[in-house]
Amino acid sequence: MVTSQTLFHATGRLPSPSELLHEAKKFVDKCLNIRGAVAPTLFGATQRGEVAFFAAPFLDEAGKAQFAAACNLLLLTTGALHCVVVMETWMTLGRLSQPPHNPPSQSPDRIEAVVIYSETKGGIELMLLPIRRNASGGFERLGPDIAPPGVQMLGRFSSLLPRKNPTKQDIEAARSLLERMGVALPEVP
Repeated sequence: MVTSQTLFHATGRLPSPSELLHEAKKFVDKCLNIRGAVAPTLFGATQRGEVAFFAAPFLDEAGKAQFAAACNLLLLTTGALHCVVVMETWMTLGRLSQPPHNPPSQSPDRIEAVVIYSETKGGIELMLLPIRRNASGGFERLGPDIAPPGVQMLGRFSSLLPRKNPTKQDIEAARSLLERMGVALPEVP
């Protein structure tokens, strides 16, 4: 079960991918300044406005898989045309010739960062923004994007948008699955 909140902001128009990305960046900055952390969040753009889906931080691999599945289903049910996912992560920078000895979260060389993943039908944009903290551990600022140019994102959080236009049966099945997962669907006019 995913502990979550889903909101819909009706603007009466389709937000552009750059507008959605800008909203996500503002959200990240606000969360880090207020709470010092960012909850995993999906922003989806529909013909009628924006959908935002907030989940509780992941405790394990099953939580990550549930969040990714819920994002995919929510984008399908709302007819989203592009999306942005934000989440915190631990990462290490290394060489392909030297595989890491520890998971990034346990590495002494780990970097705390925010991932901002933007997906449209035409492709993806990935940003990795290091979180800079002060001596007492409080949020100070985000560092510059360190994602290598042309990097591809693979795994459960890639290809979240439906590959084809869903049928009414697809949408109803997705709604049913979301309800069973405990995800409240937004009221979309």
